[in-house]
Amino acid sequence: MMKKLFSFLIIFVLTTSFFGRNPHKKKVIYLLHSPSEDHGLFAAYNIVIGLLNKFVDGNLNNDLVIDFQDKGLYYDKELEKNWWEYYFEPMPQRNDGKGRRIIVDWNRDQRIGNVGLEGHLLPRKRAAELIKKYIIVKPHILEKVSKFQDKNFQGFYVIGVHYRGTDKFRREAPFVPLDVVKENIEKITKNIEQKNVRIFVATDDSNFLDQMKDQYQNQVLYTKAFRAEDGQPIHFRNMESNYKKGEEALIDCLLLSHCDFLIKTSSNLSSCAAKMNPEIPVISLNRSPWEPKDFEKF
Repeated sequence: MMKKLFSFLIIFVLTTSFFGRNPHKKKVIYLLHSPSEDHGLFAAYNIVIGLLNKFVDGNLNNDLVIDFQDKGLYYDKELEKNWWEYYFEPMPQRNDGKGRRIIVDWNRDQRIGNVGLEGHLLPRKRAAELIKKYIIVKPHILEKVSKFQDKNFQGFYVIGVHYRGTDKFRREAPFVPLDVVKENIEKITKNIEQKNVRIFVATDDSNFLDQMKDQYQNQVLYTKAFRAEDGQPIHFRNMESNYKKGEEALIDCLLLSHCDFLIKTSSNLSSCAAKMNPEIPVISLNRSPWEPKDFEKF
């Protein structure tokens, strides 16, 4: 009897040590407060993916609560606090909400390291698992995406082109001329009847959209989103509705993820589109150092 008891105690100690926690300890809830004031929607999205990968999905005793309060570029005074939940459902909670709460400052917290970078670099398949499980888009936004897709994508081979044309190439990635975009479209469509091809353009640059419309005429699809004409990034602007600014970006991202092929320039938005759909082939025309290596498949 004593021998069996001793064996049980040894197994219990080893199991507790292996998992790094006593199962009877209070559960931990990590609260992510707002990212830096200059972070766009999909920079925040990548931070959330990094936190989910690091804290939540790897340890079922942990929960993540996202509370961006009234901070950041998307807070709208006409709406409630916590702009994350303008667009996404609250994170699912496994415990009773009474666990030990730890406020996470992603920018300075030594416990979490650079989760933003981890979210950026996470392989698409792994990121897609976390997105599907935890980052649930609000139904009214999904409905708008579905209507656009049903009206414009059905029966066509759709190439998504995301062109970040304002500030990105000045600071983080090389400039991509229109001819490079056209060359890649021609490579992809050389064996496809042109009448069956559509090009969905998501861009912050009205000049680029105009050039694409001139070149490809009625093959070009696009949403009625705000676009810059002066080269200034649109997510920094004080628009009529900060909510709408985020919704337009999210709709473009979701539509890109539903295309048959994605041509992208360096941007969190199109990187997240590729993570939402890890099966979509992707060409990255000016890949930045913090994009996953599994983007170029063509």
